[in-house]
Amino acid sequence: MIHRKKFGSHIGYIEKTPGKIFVLSGRYVYAFDEDLNPLWKRLLPGKADTAGFGNAYLAVKGSNWLYLISEDGDSLFPWRLEDAVIRKTLTWRHRQIIPIAFAVSGDLTCSAFGLQGDSSLLLSYDNGSRSITEKKLPGYVIALEIFKGHLWCSTSRMDSLFFIYKLDLTGDVLDYRQLV
Repeated sequence: MIHRKKFGSHIGYIEKTPGKIFVLSGRYVYAFDEDLNPLWKRLLPGKADTAGFGNAYLAVKGSNWLYLISEDGDSLFPWRLEDAVIRKTLTWRHRQIIPIAFAVSGDLTCSAFGLQGDSSLLLSYDNGSRSITEKKLPGYVIALEIFKGHLWCSTSRMDSLFFIYKLDLTGDVLDYRQLV
């Protein structure tokens, strides 16, 4: 029997794993089994932009937040940019949030948030050790990927220069090149 599920007017993203399907719709994430039987539903902090499945957890990214949920629907880690801004003694009104890049691999989730001016905040969260790292990078991060134990990101600056960065998994820059 097929169960009918009414979603909001916008389905933003679908992520699948063996045995489960996750659907982002508006401010909710839904989990279904392979026969489309509903397993759970969670309210998100805001409208989701994208999601990715790591090692037994779902990472969901919004414009200024990151939320990790276990595949059973338990909340693992909520993060808001406002919290980081307060910790860094900066005020929210001086920030312009632009959702940029997102990558999930194994226990690591990385996300970039554009800051006002010519910089980005790179957030990496290790679900295995429950540790979070915040790094500021020059330029706006265009793309972010986790590959062979490193973070790779491309950035664009206001002076029309483009760079590619190779970072370790904590966000420290190992090498970079200007793209011409």
